[in-house]
Amino acid sequence: MSTVTDSEIKLATEDSNEEEDSTGWLSDYLIASTEQLIILFGLYVFSIGPMYWIWLGAKYVDGSYYIAALYEPLWILCGLVPFFGDWVNWYVRLWIF
Repeated sequence: MSTVTDSEIKLATEDSNEEEDSTGWLSDYLIASTEQLIILFGLYVFSIGPMYWIWLGAKYVDGSYYIAALYEPLWILCGLVPFFGDWVNWYVRLWIF
């Protein structure tokens, strides 16, 4: 029967931790990035409520081209996904009435 020393146990646990760290950082990065994108997209969508009149003036009158360009992807997405467009329309109505 052979005995295992503390240094051998320490080396074995270090090897398993290195394997977990080498594969875990990528999934952690992807999860964190996805969470950040979802939060930023939510802030972008919710920002149209208070900015509606400014956006409307920029799109249909002679307002800022940058404001019109900023919300154009949201305008297109609302046209392509009807239930999302209905929800955004409901949300904007909360701000304009």
